[in-house]
Amino acid sequence: MINARTLAVLAPIAFAACSMPNNYEESSASSTNGVPPPWMEIRDYEPEKPVVVENAKDLFGDLPRADFSQEILTKDATSGTYSLLEWDTPPKNQGSRPWCTAFAQITVMENMIRHGFGEIVDLSEIHHFRNYNQYDCYASTKASQSYKIIPEASWPYAGSPVSGYKEHGLAKITGYRSLTKMSQVKDALRANHPVHIGLDINGSWNAPGKNGRLRSGGGGGGGHAITIVGFYEDTTYSGGGYFLIKNSWGTKWGDLGYGRLPYDYCNYGWCVLLETLGVEYKGKVWDGTTVPPPPPPAGDDPTVNDLTVGTHKNAAQANKFTLSLVEKKAGALGQVTKVVYNVHETFGTYATWTVEDPKDGFKIPFEYTTYFKGRWTTNGAAVYLKSGKILNLPGAIVQWYYVD
Repeated sequence: MINARTLAVLAPIAFAACSMPNNYEESSASSTNGVPPPWMEIRDYEPEKPVVVENAKDLFGDLPRADFSQEILTKDATSGTYSLLEWDTPPKNQGSRPWCTAFAQITVMENMIRHGFGEIVDLSEIHHFRNYNQYDCYASTKASQSYKIIPEASWPYAGSPVSGYKEHGLAKITGYRSLTKMSQVKDALRANHPVHIGLDINGSWNAPGKNGRLRSGGGGGGGHAITIVGFYEDTTYSGGGYFLIKNSWGTKWGDLGYGRLPYDYCNYGWCVLLETLGVEYKGKVWDGTTVPPPPPPAGDDPTVNDLTVGTHKNAAQANKFTLSLVEKKAGALGQVTKVVYNVHETFGTYATWTVEDPKDGFKIPFEYTTYFKGRWTTNGAAVYLKSGKILNLPGAIVQWYYVD
């Protein structure tokens, strides 16, 4: 399990390549302050009509097919455990855009940047995809070496690029190679290199089992790209173990966005694998073998217990609200430089809001309208401190009662 709470299994539906299932909608809210939410344009929301790339091999290009058939017969090959999960950034949601290859490669890079440099970054998937414009795993990986990818804030998934965005290049990779053997995948992970994998999906992706468990066999559901971040010996899985994968279909899929891929999955359909050999970030290079720099000293940094997300209701309309930070320890707000509120996916373009003005406790200059009657919770906030540390705060509770 990713944590103690494993998400409920989703009802099976038909879907295809690279795009995500469309059966997760929890709210019927049709507008936010009179503006129809742009359901098809945000990274945090599941689409009503996913875009399809039906031929799985379109994602694989000329890469060689992986073959684990002989290795899974060897106990030594299937034994052991290794995970890079602790350096992952939060799972994302590609929505209706079939850009899984961009999400898979950026997952690799964000993991290596956090591991090697101790910084949590959010890179722009839309900028990366525009650098190669193909539904192709190899093209995605190659482009991440040719072009520096900019941060999400410079070109949001749900918006337009900011002025001068081309000058905001932040990270690229230093090299890559194709893998075909399970031993090579494990060696790559032990070298602290998450692995970009393209594969042919089967029906188990519609409704993963407990802890995001997938099954081998079948196929024909289309091509998809995800990221391998660990491997585990477990004889209850076909092939003797499983790869821990990070998907890009949001946290409602699998185990909070993660799944378990049996070792023998690639014996029944196409799989292609790419290892990233190093990442360049802010002009510095980390290849996974050097000792990561120590984190900045904690000093008097506030903790998650010193700050909370506060709710401010509209006096006239109880279902309208804004958010701000409230300090529970004197001086905590003075250490904050920026807050990114993840309000809720039902607010479309306004699902997230970044505030860098400390006035009124980094208050959102925007009023939200919620259609959830009674008790409802926002999705939390990332608080950036002067020291470079990031605090992830839980959401605020919004409570109102509807009166006819």
